[in-house]
Amino acid sequence: MKLPIKIITIILFVTIGGRVFSQNYIEIGQYMYHQAFFNPSAIGSYNDIRIAGLVRQQWVGVDGAPRVYSVNASIPFEKMGLGFTLTQSEIGVHKETRVFASYSYRLKLQKNHYLSFGISGGGVLQNVDYSSVITRESNDDLFSADVTSTFTPDFQLGIYYFMPRFYFSIFIPSMLTSEVRLVGGEEDVTTNFDAQQVHLYFQGGYEYPLSDDFHLNISMLIRYVSSLPVEYDLNAMLGWKGRLGVGFSYRSRKEFFALFNVGLTEHLKLCYAYQNSSIVHDHFSSHEVMLIYAFKRNNKRRIRIQSPRF
Repeated sequence: MKLPIKIITIILFVTIGGRVFSQNYIEIGQYMYHQAFFNPSAIGSYNDIRIAGLVRQQWVGVDGAPRVYSVNASIPFEKMGLGFTLTQSEIGVHKETRVFASYSYRLKLQKNHYLSFGISGGGVLQNVDYSSVITRESNDDLFSADVTSTFTPDFQLGIYYFMPRFYFSIFIPSMLTSEVRLVGGEEDVTTNFDAQQVHLYFQGGYEYPLSDDFHLNISMLIRYVSSLPVEYDLNAMLGWKGRLGVGFSYRSRKEFFALFNVGLTEHLKLCYAYQNSSIVHDHFSSHEVMLIYAFKRNNKRRIRIQSPRF
């Protein structure tokens, strides 16, 4: 398949100088709906078994543009919780599959105030098909080989404080940095901990009751990594009886999201986000759909307290 100049530019963000780096950042616009996709400590705030699925299509109309597919299952017990996350992301000729198992434990600080600790362990499977790139020169060594079935380990950590109308969390979605080099057509894989490359996330949210039927949820997500500019997301959502919500998000890269969610049934929620972003002088649309299903549980040993959800 012939790849246009625009998508070659995209590939260069991921594959530079014959190297492939495991991604350690989050590009999900609807992170506030189901935080366990990337934050294991968030499991401690759930009261019911939850299964969530996400599909994201970025930059519609661009060949090889980023796509994300993810599913998460979270099961709370008396004080601990277990989870599983499977995510596949694609960008150009690069495919990445992330598999994590999560554990959380929550402590009661005082009445209706809790602190949850979480850790995830798993790894990343990478596949890069360089040979599908059409080059100007034949027999280009860089684009004549495939990187297939390269597995590297990784971990996630998080702390989550919550009460009925407020939550705040600090987490690291990727503890290790993995690099795959092509040396003479052979793979050279290295995995290490590099404090300079660790992405530290700060997240918080608050629910303002406006009336018996309406409430306003606001949240933020701040991304920090050494030597790079701080990035942030700001969100606001107006909700009606917990069944319907409309709102917007602003990302510091001058990107905007329109948010919408609806409770299809007592247990099933549908969430949608539309994003408009610009690359050079062109504008592109992105779409994100999430489904969340909650199995209600009568666990008498687990004290029920729900932090704000959109």
